[in-house]
Amino acid sequence: MSTRKKAEEKKIRLLLWEKRLLLTAFGCGVLASVLFLVSYSSEFWVFVVLRHPEQRNDTRGEFLKTGHYHGLWKICRQELWYTTDRKLANETKPSLYCRAMYFTLPSSIKPERRVVEKQMLDFRRSTVAMGIVSLLLSIVAHAFTWYSLGQLRYMFKRLAACIHIITGASCWVTLEVFRQSIMYEELNMKDNVPEFSKIHNGWSYVLLWFCLVMYLFPGVVLLACSRKRKGRKARSLKEAKENEPVHLGRI
Repeated sequence: MSTRKKAEEKKIRLLLWEKRLLLTAFGCGVLASVLFLVSYSSEFWVFVVLRHPEQRNDTRGEFLKTGHYHGLWKICRQELWYTTDRKLANETKPSLYCRAMYFTLPSSIKPERRVVEKQMLDFRRSTVAMGIVSLLLSIVAHAFTWYSLGQLRYMFKRLAACIHIITGASCWVTLEVFRQSIMYEELNMKDNVPEFSKIHNGWSYVLLWFCLVMYLFPGVVLLACSRKRKGRKARSLKEAKENEPVHLGRI
């Protein structure tokens, strides 16, 4: 077998390997968006376990609050209820009371708490907004990645890679704003998070970290496969022609 034929076969193998790698990166990005939607819509972002159950009462009656967990859209409170003879009816398995998170300040909030509640609302809105921005960026990234798979020009892959990296950065901002909101709630809202309460992140929060890594992976792969090949470095005449510089201007 001649040296030229071996070189041609090597180019074909590399081209096929690169194509498979790009398809894997595209699939990884799409899977990241699906997992992002699961995390974004679920309520298991943070869990708060009270050191001692607190006496509470509302329109439903008197109960003990043992903790709560919430995400961006819903909060669930764990409760222990009394029977008529003042014994706990569900001591081994607390019941859940869930409600939607509010994004406007309720009129029932006391005046002295309005500043703190307004700050928490700002955190909540910012987290939701950054999540929407991340999702929209991921859709744009997928579209550019799919288009770049059939193109030989290097700049399409670089553009798709940059959008993927920006999407990962947006995910990080979403996570950081939520983390800061929990820290603010722990310091300034003792009714929700009493002292010595145990706070830990749920699987929804951890899943979003995995999404961040999965968004960065296509970005790195696309950058690695976006080398500018022209002249003798090109693997075909068409690729060499596509990567020639384009001169813009009047003729």
